[in-house]
Amino acid sequence: MVVSAKYLKRYGYLHVDPSKVSGPRPDVSSALRDFQAFMGLPADGTYNDETMNVIYQPRCGVIDPVGSDQSFTLLGGRWNKTDLTYRIQGSVPGFRQRQIASVVQEAFDMFTPYVPMTFTPVSKRDPADIQIMFQSHEDDPDMDGRGKTVGWAYPPLADSRDTGKIYIDSEEDYTIEGPEGTPMLAVVAHEIGHVLGMGHTSNHASIMQPCVPAYSPNYQLTQCDIDALNHIMVSVGCNSGNVPEVETPAAERAFCQFETYDAVTVMDSYLYVFKGDKYWKLTTDGALLSSSEGALISDAWPEVVRDVDVVYKNSLGHVVITKGGKYYEYDVTEMLFPWAPSSIRDMNLPKSADAGYSIRGTGFFMRSGKLWSMDEVNRGVHPDSPQSLRRLWGYSPENVDSAFILNGTYLFKFNCQRSTVIRDFREGCVCVVESSRGGDVYDDFYIYIYLYFTVYAWRKQYIYS
Repeated sequence: MVVSAKYLKRYGYLHVDPSKVSGPRPDVSSALRDFQAFMGLPADGTYNDETMNVIYQPRCGVIDPVGSDQSFTLLGGRWNKTDLTYRIQGSVPGFRQRQIASVVQEAFDMFTPYVPMTFTPVSKRDPADIQIMFQSHEDDPDMDGRGKTVGWAYPPLADSRDTGKIYIDSEEDYTIEGPEGTPMLAVVAHEIGHVLGMGHTSNHASIMQPCVPAYSPNYQLTQCDIDALNHIMVSVGCNSGNVPEVETPAAERAFCQFETYDAVTVMDSYLYVFKGDKYWKLTTDGALLSSSEGALISDAWPEVVRDVDVVYKNSLGHVVITKGGKYYEYDVTEMLFPWAPSSIRDMNLPKSADAGYSIRGTGFFMRSGKLWSMDEVNRGVHPDSPQSLRRLWGYSPENVDSAFILNGTYLFKFNCQRSTVIRDFREGCVCVVESSRGGDVYDDFYIYIYLYFTVYAWRKQYIYS
């Protein structure tokens, strides 16, 4: 069931590359059960007809909040204004532009009774807060044609220069009136929900369910949709007045209650944050993808359980974890190698590394101003290790908690409380960054260029509530 495994990975249920899986694996079955539970199916971990029917349904391309049992979830982006403009780009075969514009306006009208916002269309020449793009596979290779992913959308970052973006597959067999085809209104309304900050929900009556619903002449928001919108409005300091303000649930606050974290890493273009026996998965833009209370580390890496020191994925595609003087390495199917765990001391690595990362076949471990390097194939530490960071980089960062790599030239500063990026910075060394608490903060975050990659050192002061 390679297609099904690819589906599970595509929508956030599976970490393993399906093409590397030669047979059934426990993590695949667990991912399938998570998917079935979220979709309201019997969670038996089998590819039965009911499960396959859901897998082949047209759906939104945004990742599902794996493990969440909340009535609503949020993507993390926030608008800092209430009068929004939108611009429609592209076309849909068989429909006039005025028909598309009417559907889009009707979709926005579904939200206006519940949010203190206005949504105004603008011409193609005018700047817009929300860009709505109808595209085909020819326009965008990510569009997969009829019957699969119908679209996706993301809210803006907190920077006011950012815009919300909605991408809708123009090759779907859409319908505006009548049950035959994909209901355009349902698709557009769903993606507008995303651009306002709403995430997917397992509530099948909600407009934010991942799969496209059947045509209905009377689409409307459910109470859980209204609660989500109210929660978003409260978080930015305004309330619609149509529903009572809700206090942030304890589970919602779980991700932001810690002053520091055990480890932070980027794997497969996603950000992972570890604390105690839990971990959280986010986009590199800061949108929380997992449930706010986190997932158990033991579910993904059973032998580790909790309190990690270092986590990263090496150049071989193996997940490396160190904790308590032990070195763990998992293969591409996330199975622990037979020789693991190994003694950190026997490997001549620092017992409690502050941070670790991988570049071009070499693993690096940081501890107390020193850097150890290790060949990732034979796991041999280079004879010149450890080396002084001050000698290598001209400066030695202190109190580093984690380090990770992003292919690019931007530094993203993450605000935990809002689960979003608040600014970006061009590469440099040492960086002066702006504190959200007011004033300037020096030496809060460092970027080091090493072997043509950008290495980010994450300090304790970097994450705060």
